[in-house]
Amino acid sequence: MKISRDILDSLHTTVTSAAMKRGVDWREAVQIAYDVEERLRAEWGGQRHYVPVPDVLERHRLIMEAFDGTNRDEVCRNFGISRRTLRRIRAQFRES
Repeated sequence: MKISRDILDSLHTTVTSAAMKRGVDWREAVQIAYDVEERLRAEWGGQRHYVPVPDVLERHRLIMEAFDGTNRDEVCRNFGISRRTLRRIRAQFRES
């Protein structure tokens, strides 16, 4: 069974957020999330599991915290989003 991108995005958001809450730099936190994904694939690959979707606003907040105005491509790559999605998220945060 192929793990859906939504589940992997959720995993990355959750692990990145937890690491950052403990004072880990966001770049290192993202790398930790990738390491967790590799271990998950090795240990659970091919099995079916239910993982609830995280709060979208929390993920968007993490994206905005990571974005400094000069690192668009890096943020898009690290969070698995397109430039268009980043623009949409930025517009939502400007409005709120």
